[in-house]
Amino acid sequence: MLNHDEPHLDRIAKKEGYDSSKLIDPKKIKVYVAEESLIQIEGNKRKSCCHTLVEADINPQLGIEVQSFDKTINKMNEIQESIIWRDDK
Repeated sequence: MLNHDEPHLDRIAKKEGYDSSKLIDPKKIKVYVAEESLIQIEGNKRKSCCHTLVEADINPQLGIEVQSFDKTINKMNEIQESIIWRDDK
């Protein structure tokens, strides 16, 4: 997300200690996520539910779109709120 020619991104990169050699070109990477999916197994006519690798979307503006990260972050936020507000329901 920092790898764009924008003044505010340059300032953020410098503030956080990134130089241009540390920035990743989104066109040069692929990310795969292990998840359960219906897939056609060779020799079978029906699809089966299996764990498989699925390619994640990489948006140059928004970064790597991985739903499992979002689910984990949301769950951790729920736990933190329960701790802070003493809500053990």
